[in-house]
Amino acid sequence: RDLVRSRGLGDVYKRQTWDDEKMKVLRMVSNRIVDRENGKEIIKTLDSLFKQDDARKILGITNQW
Repeated sequence: RDLVRSRGLGDVYKRQTWDDEKMKVLRMVSNRIVDRENGKEIIKTLDSLFKQDDARKILGITNQW
């Protein structure tokens, strides 16, 4: 079980073009992310405000910056 850092996940995200694809990746690895406080790096890659809210919920982030 490998642990994932938010910044590393951001690199994977750059390869995905659609928010739905990015959310699928996030759901697959969310339980392995060790630095959730840096989740804003992930959220900034999403275009849809709705998907950004969903990502915050998945990451357990309550503030909206």
